Amino acid sequence: MNEISLSNTAGITALLHDGTGLSGSMTKDIFLTEQSIVGTRYLGDAEDLIKELAVGSRVTLLHEADNRFDEKAVIVIDEQGRKLGYIPRHQNAVISALLDAGKMFYGVVREKPERMRDKDSSAPYKFMIDLYMREFAGPEDPAAIPRQGYQSSYAVVALVSEGKTITGICALKIINGEERGIYYRELDESAGREEQRQMFDAFEEMVGYLPIISYGISGMKLQLLEEAYGVLLGRSFSNHVIDVRKMAGIHIKERQMYSLDACAAWLGITCEAESELEKECRLTWKLYCRMDRSELQHQKTETIRLISIDDLLEENKISTHVFHCLQKENIILLGDLVSRSRKDIRNIKTLKERETELLDHLVRSYGFDFADEDFEPPVIRFNMLSDIEDLREQSLQSVLDGLDEEERNGVLLLSEEERRLIVTDILDQKIALCKKYHKEDYIPSVLFLGVFAGYRGDYSVVGFSQMDGRNGIDQNVQNGFVTLTQFYDEYHKGMLREDAGKSMLKTCVALGEGIYRDDIMEGDFDQQTRRDIAQYLFDEAVSYALEAPAEPETIDLLMKIGTAFYEGELQLPTGETVGFNQSYVSAYKAFYYANEIGNDKAEIMIRRIKEERK
Repeated sequence: MNEISLSNTAGITALLHDGTGLSGSMTKDIFLTEQSIVGTRYLGDAEDLIKELAVGSRVTLLHEADNRFDEKAVIVIDEQGRKLGYIPRHQNAVISALLDAGKMFYGVVREKPERMRDKDSSAPYKFMIDLYMREFAGPEDPAAIPRQGYQSSYAVVALVSEGKTITGICALKIINGEERGIYYRELDESAGREEQRQMFDAFEEMVGYLPIISYGISGMKLQLLEEAYGVLLGRSFSNHVIDVRKMAGIHIKERQMYSLDACAAWLGITCEAESELEKECRLTWKLYCRMDRSELQHQKTETIRLISIDDLLEENKISTHVFHCLQKENIILLGDLVSRSRKDIRNIKTLKERETELLDHLVRSYGFDFADEDFEPPVIRFNMLSDIEDLREQSLQSVLDGLDEEERNGVLLLSEEERRLIVTDILDQKIALCKKYHKEDYIPSVLFLGVFAGYRGDYSVVGFSQMDGRNGIDQNVQNGFVTLTQFYDEYHKGMLREDAGKSMLKTCVALGEGIYRDDIMEGDFDQQTRRDIAQYLFDEAVSYALEAPAEPETIDLLMKIGTAFYEGELQLPTGETVGFNQSYVSAYKAFYYANEIGNDKAEIMIRRIKEERK
């Protein structure tokens, strides 16, 4: 079973929740100051919240790191997990940093909040608390203060939708890391608006303003949830949302696919449930517990991983010889280096033993370690509309038909491997003959005869010619994708000549776009699975940049890949724009190779990424 390695600084749980059983006498509450709370007036149900808030009641502070307006935002919630407001922006920097470092903060309401202007319903509240910091919180703590991280308080949610309507919800209520209830309901096709409203009413009553933990909620599902709150409940959805899928993209090696089932299988996570929706919910919870880190730590870790070997060379942390050795192995970032195993690094023949020891020391100095084992990316398997085996036989027969009877019978008596070699030689002879007489338009059609008979050269041109209708071949998009998928598969099996790798960058991009357009992968695949595989192919494409020719088409492909990962959007050849998982690491690598070829815009994007991740 593959495991991921998390830093010792992961989240705040290492000290507070390590099972040491701290007693209540070991906790220490430190009074800090009188603190104002702001933003309460913008809550849709502020009046009701204030009425229920008693003097002396306790409130909790949490770091809302992905707040789109302020990454240092500190949210204030009551004991039921309902949002009350925020610490003022000019005062939240220290508190948010301490929260991320594992400290715990709570407040005690000093006096009943009141409008600063009695008759003005838009006026802010005067809302004051006594602010305390708690050094430790033992299991005997009676206050049941929600804590940040996987042992805090939140709701784990799984949603199912049909079209633009959410038709099922499963939610686990988690208080201080323990399950305190479950809500589950799925509607049938005949359900009306009133049943939908009742479903969301019960859901909202259970989760309140607790942070929402979900897998793949960013995008369409979050939009549907916000619309349901507005249309059915008549109020805005304002819960803090954490997408575990984005966390998985950070913690699991970059070239792994990120569907929930794939992540769970990768980590050996299993669970039993009464329905598929509940199973999704429980898998998400278990995965979140494994992924737990503060958002600040996410950013710090990714920033360090983005350190390039160019920077390491300039800072004299590696020698010029080591720099070139790593570059030839497609290692251009510190993140690429730490994803390799020690065995993999030692197998770089051009590196001396002393140099591998220095690399080990360098990795440790940044708080990382090499991977436990070599990572071998899976080969994508495509379900195609065409029958590949039939095409293989047809193509082989076409080649054999060009031989006389004695030669044909001789070939048929050979083993499959020997037969492939014979067919390859015949095709090479025909191609050489065509080139001699300048019959360039005939070359692709000759190549096509041998594609499925095992021709061992770079026949990707055939697939692109079929898709584009060029080189004298009638346009057939489906056959084009069949050819490219076969080329992709045989390249990974080592069945092609070494020079075939230069076309893999273009092939991976074409297959990725084809999956987005539903041109390939026939069968029962949901949109999320298609998106995962397509983005994996784009990530893989970058690794072939060193083998690609230094020409404008290569630059265009790398800039397309880099822009998609940087902006989180991909523009298809059809003009349609689709969602894409943002990854600064993948974007950096694509721009890096484009810049190596000589693209000035790529250099600008590299500088921009470095500035944004500081």
